[in-house]
Amino acid sequence: MLVISVAGDFQSRSLFERQVASAMADRQGKATAYYTVIGRRPYLTRNALDAAIKSRRFDAILLVREKGQEREELAPGRPVGRAFDLFGYDYAELNSGNSIEQSAAITFIAELYSAAERKKIWSIESLSFDKTSATDLINEQAATIARQIIEDRLLLP
Repeated sequence: MLVISVAGDFQSRSLFERQVASAMADRQGKATAYYTVIGRRPYLTRNALDAAIKSRRFDAILLVREKGQEREELAPGRPVGRAFDLFGYDYAELNSGNSIEQSAAITFIAELYSAAERKKIWSIESLSFDKTSATDLINEQAATIARQIIEDRLLLP
């Protein structure tokens, strides 16, 4: 599984990816952080994603984004929200820094895609609130997402 986080600046994004991959490994799954495949400034484009999938033969892609991070007004007619299409469109706004800060509540969307079928096969929304730091929030969300993927038997050892 290739793990892609698009929430936060590079430090937050890489931490999120590492934490999810680590949480998967703790549960006997296999996952790799996107930035370790693409590099230290891991822009998300369809071409970069295709190259990563081909180079490492990933079966699945997990994309974690902040709810509402993609915006329809930037490309009218392009699917957003639940209809978000990782393989069909580039979402350039996901590459700009989106600060993860302490707030009353923040919702993340985690979507699992089949690399072979190039389609979404699973998704959840995960709410977090009243965290004292971005690191606490990332640790909580990474554990929650990994636990649910394993419980749903979507990532096998």
